Amino acid sequence: MSALKAPLLPLLREIYPDARYGDGDPKLIVTFKGPEGVGDLRVWDDGDEATVAIGTLTHTHLTGYDSHPHDPGVPEGEVVERVTEEVLKFLEDFFAERIVVWKESNDRVVTLGPIEAMPEPAADGSLVCYTWKGRRRPEAK
Repeated sequence: MSALKAPLLPLLREIYPDARYGDGDPKLIVTFKGPEGVGDLRVWDDGDEATVAIGTLTHTHLTGYDSHPHDPGVPEGEVVERVTEEVLKFLEDFFAERIVVWKESNDRVVTLGPIEAMPEPAADGSLVCYTWKGRRRPEAK
């Protein structure tokens, strides 16, 4: 088991006992069944960072340094601790709908950010917003 997966897996199992773990892929840590329009959320172990995939909408890299590359001088144990904390915080915020995904359909730009930064969706549907509970605005037709 990798340095990241070892401390993260027991914490996730405790907090999210109903999630799916592993699915036979050694790099996949956990899968959360997502709503229609969003898809499953998956957390991958990529060594010194975690990758979180939000269905087919987008993904993000959690490095333990607010998603900036980590300082190579920091000991591995500290990096693992920081990434573990960042993954847990991201999941908490995403499931609480404090993080949203918005998609501009015209040029396929997808942005992941805090709900406060979410732009007002266009009435024509060219900008669509999603939270963990599904499509937020404009409402699906």
